[in-house]
This record gives sequence, C-alpha cells and structure tokens, in this order.
Amino acid sequence: MKTPQNQLLIDDSADFLSKHSAIDYFSFSHDTEGIFTFISPEITLVLGYSQNEFLNHYSTYLTDSPENRKATEYTNQSLSGNKQAAYPIEVYKKDRSTCWLEINENPIFDEAGIVIAVEGIAHDISEIIKYKSALKHVLKKTKYQDKLQAALNAADAGTFSYDVINDHTWWDNNSYDIFAINPKTFQNNYASWRKLVVSEDLAATENKFSNALNSNLERFELEYRIHTNNNEIRWVNVKAQITRNNKGKALWIDGLHLNITKTKELEIKLLESESRFRSLVEKSPAWIWEIDTEGYYMYSFTTLYLNLKIKRTALITY
Repeated sequence: MKTPQNQLLIDDSADFLSKHSAIDYFSFSHDTEGIFTFISPEITLVLGYSQNEFLNHYSTYLTDSPENRKATEYTNQSLSGNKQAAYPIEVYKKDRSTCWLEINENPIFDEAGIVIAVEGIAHDISEIIKYKSALKHVLKKTKYQDKLQAALNAADAGTFSYDVINDHTWWDNNSYDIFAINPKTFQNNYASWRKLVVSEDLAATENKFSNALNSNLERFELEYRIHTNNNEIRWVNVKAQITRNNKGKALWIDGLHLNITKTKELEIKLLESESRFRSLVEKSPAWIWEIDTEGYYMYSFTTLYLNLKIKRTALITY
C-alpha cells in the first residue's frame, strides 16, 4: 500500500537520483590480461590515485565484496567479444576507504575480429548505493505499518530508525508528536536529537548510548527527559535493536520511542505520598504495626521506641 510517507520517500529518492546520476566518471582501457593501459585524469578526483598509480591489474583494487566475483565473469565475457550490461563493483580508494563503481565496458577488436582490449567508463555510484539501501530499509519496515499503527497510537509510542554510518534518522509521525517538534524543521541527525534532551540527563544518556554502540549488545534501553517547544518536560523511554556487520560494527538502530510522562508523574506522586505517610507515622503517638499470617510483626513503629529507648527489632517477634 502506498502511504503518504512512502510516497514522500519515493519522491525524495527520485530527486536525489536526478542530482547524483551524472557525476564522477573516469574512462579506462585494459589489455586481455586485465592490466590497465589507459586511465583518464578524472581517476584522481574519483579514487585519489594518479594515472600511473592505477596502471596495474584490475583485481589489485577490488575489495572482498561478493559482488566482485561477478565482475570477473563480466570481464571474461567482454574479453570473449560479448558486450555486457552495466554492473557494479566495490573498489579501494587510495586512502583505503571503499567506493562503489558502475562499469560500462566494451570489447575492442582488431581487423581480424580478435579482441585486443576492453574499454569502458567507471561511474562513482557510492552515494546512490547508500541512499537506495537506506530507502529500502525504511520501506521494508513500513510493510505492516497499517496493522501496527493502532497499537502504537494506543501505547503513545513511535518508531524510528537511525543510520549510524551516515548519521541520519527516520521518525514516524508519532515520534514527532512525542517530541512535539515539526518534521519539516527538524534536522534528522544526532546533533539535533541531543539538543532536545534535558541537560541534566544528557551525559548519562550519551554514555549509555555510546557503550551500547561500541559493545556487542544487540538491544539496549534508554530513559531520559526532553524539552518541548512550549517548555513542557516529558519523559521518553527508548527500546532499540542494533544491526551490525560481520565485524560487529553498528550499522543501523531500529526502535521505539515511548512517552512515559504520565507513568513517571504517577511514580513521583506515589513517592511523595509514601514520604508524607512515613512522616505522619513517625510523628504519631499511636502504635502502628503489621503482622503476617503466622503472627510475626512485619512492620512496627511507635514513638514508644524513642521515649523508652527500645530497639524496633525487639518487638518484631512472635
């Protein structure tokens, strides 16, 4: 089902791809052994290498991504004289960070019809890959959105996702309502979130969050207070799950924001009532006690203890 939220994501996607579909190219050619014989100057802008630094076998620059196994098959097909569809590969930049390239290549023939080289264009699609991955992740979560929404509304809860690597969050409308902020003006990143947390709670909350990310935990929970635009203080409970790569690095966080303000206010009132009751009991001249079904005193207090200097434990017997 296409919801307004999904449509917004799809529209954003189209806008993003239109802005990132014609940038960061370099051209290349390699011989039948797979060794580059020509690299255009744009290689420095895209991957950081000089032209001469890239004149090695193409496998020198490939990461261990499973996608790269297909790259060898495509190149072998090109060397056999067959034109291939565009395909993605992951390579190392000069600084050893990684980059996704889309490869369009064609076999080059001599006069006898024998393949003598492969020429092509490499396009940096790293940002597009990241954006599509994030979009897919969020849209997958909304599959059962209609069934979950009623339960979330009843619980005064909202869902969120956080892309740890790219520092970007996605909140549903309930989460925006809990934090009482306008989604059109909120910057969806970590820095904007921390501005909402009450200063007295911030250090402990950030410390617990950081420990969760840097450990091997799969789930964690936070509880903190926030400021709203109308100077209201609210309590928020966070229950979250971390998605990690095979090296244990945190990639995604998915979870719930729960508005627990009413519960916290009741707890505070209960503590205040208990304190008032205890104060009244301790000032009362009457003897107040509680016994269990076996006849043992479970609680006993009277100013008699103070006046006669009797230990309270002396009376908690049968």
